[in-house]
Amino acid sequence: MAIARWQAGEAGTCVTLFLVLGAAWAVVIPAAEPPDEAFHLMYAAHVAREGRLPVMRPPEIVEVPVEGNQPPLYYLAGAVVLRAAGRGDQTAAVPPGNPRSNKKGGTEVTVYDHRDGSYAWGELERSVRTLRMAFLPLGALAVLLTYVAAVRTYPGSRSVPVLAAGFAATVPQFTFVMSSVTNDVLANAVAAAVLVIALTMVTRGHASRRDVVWLGALIGLGLATKMTLLFLVTTAAAVWMTAGPVRRRAADTLIVLMVAAIVASPVLIRYQLEYGEPFGLELNRLMFPQRLHDPGVAYWAGTFLPALFYSFWGVFGHMNLHLGKLYGLFGGFTLAAALGLALRVRRGDVSTSQRRAAIVIFIALIVLLASIVQYNLNFPQPQGRYLFPAMLVLALLFASGASALLGERYRLAWAGVGLLAITNAAVLLGIVMPAYAR
Repeated sequence: MAIARWQAGEAGTCVTLFLVLGAAWAVVIPAAEPPDEAFHLMYAAHVAREGRLPVMRPPEIVEVPVEGNQPPLYYLAGAVVLRAAGRGDQTAAVPPGNPRSNKKGGTEVTVYDHRDGSYAWGELERSVRTLRMAFLPLGALAVLLTYVAAVRTYPGSRSVPVLAAGFAATVPQFTFVMSSVTNDVLANAVAAAVLVIALTMVTRGHASRRDVVWLGALIGLGLATKMTLLFLVTTAAAVWMTAGPVRRRAADTLIVLMVAAIVASPVLIRYQLEYGEPFGLELNRLMFPQRLHDPGVAYWAGTFLPALFYSFWGVFGHMNLHLGKLYGLFGGFTLAAALGLALRVRRGDVSTSQRRAAIVIFIALIVLLASIVQYNLNFPQPQGRYLFPAMLVLALLFASGASALLGERYRLAWAGVGLLAITNAAVLLGIVMPAYAR
């Protein structure tokens, strides 16, 4: 399904909006924020400098702390960028404690004062910003794919594609993550590509062999980027849900899984040989034994759910810079979209192809949420960024609900995107920038 010229203009506007906001975040945020950026840089710099992946045999040998257990694809690409930028000899060390940190003991890297010697990362500014800007187009790609998915899932709507792409372009935490040095950038873009192919299959009702191979290859690339993308394997259900003989659909589903396994095999085999299991979970436990916890009932209601919601929309620094009353606004957006979805379903304003798309969406979301819960059974990590691989389908749900309330009022859709963009800029200029400039 080709996109018309006016649709290309709308998509281009949303992509440009993301690039402007993303570039602003990439420039404004100091190079050691978030602190994990330094660890991701260490990984890419190690590959660029040494020409090999780090050796990770904790506790005796840990060449890259914190992020060295991650699959390598993002860091291989980062090493190429560093070398192309003349930064192939970059060295990076474990971040020192910040004397001005408001974390207990002052051991976390949070907000540095650039006016004196407490800021230890001046020599890394260029490398961090080089990687931020080099990978920023991946965020724009995720926004573009969101627009394409919305057009194909809601072919008769003009407001849903605008609202969906606008949502993906303006969620403050998503902009923050996609303009940072982290393998989440590549992971989220690959996940968007997988989801748009899966949704195209079910809404079109047909899966070409090329689509099947691409779906499997991209799932494999996702596993070579970040193991949290394992939930994308569920999109193979989209092949089974298309029309055609059962034998053909079964064969195509098997092809997806086989191609994914082949593409990801170097990473899976490496993990299996070195750590005894293919997904690196044991390496994660060996590297961070101090983080293991046994969550009680109070954790899930009192910590997990609120933190997941807040940090989906925006929690910055090292999960210590919150947005206060703005969470009420974001809660209102969420409730309005949920109400709109309920009204759309009650009115029966859902086509057969959209019902099939909803099955793919909810299977993927349920499995993703289950994986986040499972991870939190071992490690206290209630971070909204773990939902970002599903940003494309979350944006579709938001846009579908919002358009059900607004109707097909095209100007109101753009006004909603404008409000989201203003909120994004207000978070950066009114909350984040003053905090980092203290």
